[in-house]
Amino acid sequence: MSLPLTVPEEIAETVREIASRSGQTTDKLLLYALRAHFPPIPEVLLADFNALELASDEDFARLESAMETEKNAAK
Repeated sequence: MSLPLTVPEEIAETVREIASRSGQTTDKLLLYALRAHFPPIPEVLLADFNALELASDEDFARLESAMETEKNAAK
C-alpha cells in the first residue's frame, strides 16, 4: 500500500537531518517512527473491535426498524 504523507517543512528538515546523520533513508526513518508510534494491534483486540462493530451494526438496524415502526404507527 502506498500512502502519500505531507509534513510541515520543519518536520521534513528534522527527518532529513536525522536520516543523514544515522545513514538511513528518510523513508526508512519515517517507517521506524510510525511503527514505534503505532504498534501492531493484537489479534485478540482486533477480534473484539470486529465484534463491537458487528454489535453496533445490529443495534443500528434494530433502532432503524423501531423508528420505522413508530413512523408507520403514527400515520
